Amino acid sequence: MVKTLTSIPIILDTDIGPDCDDVGAISVLHALANNGETEILGIMCCTSSQWGALCINAINTYYGRDYLPTVSYTHLRAHETRHDLVCRLLLE
Repeated sequence: MVKTLTSIPIILDTDIGPDCDDVGAISVLHALANNGETEILGIMCCTSSQWGALCINAINTYYGRDYLPTVSYTHLRAHETRHDLVCRLLLE
């Protein structure tokens, strides 16, 4: 029996910082997208670093997906309400 793969839409939430685990996770995500196993809708990060979103943008550009939305929500949480979740910023 042959299984048919469908592309799974994913928004990755990361805490990218000085360690390499998040870079590895983003790289695996891009590899899965290259194989048609997933569709990357966006990547968000919660970090105290001002460079988090820029780092993710650099990685996305390396993999040819500089168009992906990236949101850093450390400072946005102060404005978040139950009816206005940060995840919706990626989808608008």
